[in-house]
Order: sequence, then structure tokens, then C-alpha cells
Amino acid sequence: MDKDKNTLTKEIMARVIADAVLHALELMDFEFSDICKDEGIAIANEVQQILYKYGFDEEHEYDEATDFNAIEDIVRIYENHGYSSGVIHDF
Repeated sequence: MDKDKNTLTKEIMARVIADAVLHALELMDFEFSDICKDEGIAIANEVQQILYKYGFDEEHEYDEATDFNAIEDIVRIYENHGYSSGVIHDF
């Protein structure tokens, strides 16, 4: 239970720090929407590749294993870009 408490504490601290950084960026004359847009496009392209990999662009029946593996790979994409799925995705 202490491990879960420490993880939650770290996630709360990360949120507070992220909010402070966002606030500081808002005060600066800095255009970061282009950076967000570029990363969003990169993530969308990677997700699209996963969907093609598992055949979601074609008409056929899916099984639970295919769905699970596709979701697993998509979650990994977000994690590789630095986004946390939290303790929920800790298999």
C-alpha cells in the first residue's frame, strides 16, 4: 500500500509542477501550440500505424486478443511520448 501511496504522491506533485510550468509559459511570449500540434500529429500517425498493423482498416472480425494488443501498443505510444497511464496500466 505504501508503494501506491508514493506513486499517488508523485503523480500529485507532477500535476502541481506541470500546472506551475504551464502558468509560467502563459506569462511568457512563447507560442507553444505549434509544438503541441506537432506532437499530436506524431502520436496520431503512430496510432494509425498500430491500427493498420492489427487490420482495423479492413473489414474483418476482431478477437479480444487483437483488441487487447492494439490497446497495449497504443498505450505504449503515449508512454513513449512521456504521458503516464498511471497505476491503472501497471500489469
